[in-house]
This record gives sequence, C-alpha cells and structure tokens, in this order.
Amino acid sequence: MPDGYLGRAVILKIETATAGTYVTVGAMRTTSCSVNNGFIDVTTKDDGVWRKQIGGGIRTMEISGAGVYRNDASHKRMHVLSDGAAPFLCEIVFADGDKFAGSFALTKLERGGEYDKEETYSLTLESCGAITFTEAA
Repeated sequence: MPDGYLGRAVILKIETATAGTYVTVGAMRTTSCSVNNGFIDVTTKDDGVWRKQIGGGIRTMEISGAGVYRNDASHKRMHVLSDGAAPFLCEIVFADGDKFAGSFALTKLERGGEYDKEETYSLTLESCGAITFTEAA
C-alpha cells in the first residue's frame, strides 16, 4: 500500500441526461468532500456546564471543487443542473478506488477570471438522500 496518493486522481462524476451514464467533470484542480454527522443536543440544566449529545441526527455530504473552465460536455451539464434542475446522481472516486455515490443538488456554480489569467469555475454539491460508500477492493 502506498504512503499517499496524488490529489489529481480524485475524480468527480455527474450523471448525464441519459440515466445511468456519467461524465467526469473536467479540468478540476481541487476536489473535496465532507461527511457531516448531526447529533441531537439533549443537555438540560441538570448536566451542569457540559453539553450532552446523542447520535441519530441528520447526516449530510458536501462535495466542492474548482478548476479551469472548459466548454466541454461536463461543464455544459453543470450549467443545465445549476438552472434549478432536480437532484442528480453523482460519484466521487478517490485514488485508492474508494467511492461515495448518491443523489446531489448543485447548490453553487461560479465562473470568473482575472484580466491576465485563465477563466475558472467552482462548484458545491449537497446530498439529497442516502449516500453509499464502496471501499476499494
């Protein structure tokens, strides 16, 4: 097993208009995901100064990324999805083969650029249901 992995090997795939078909979001420079586990605060006056929590709260996942904008199929698809479309299927695959997959909504898409530099984009996806984790074989 290697000591580490290249960040460029982390890929984001979004579902195309054809169900079950994915396109890799191209020209990304950064890609990350966070899993958030909500807890329920059950603290009362009797607990003193320490908070008391129990599991069972809301779980969410957020995927974010940024890169160089290209006028390709994946970027055109992102524009369609940013127009208030229904949630879509998405996968984030890590260099070791681990994968998260599920239904997401594109909650933020930005494009911009500086006068003498490349045009860039950034995006944020938020989960819309259960997310599955598949460990690499």
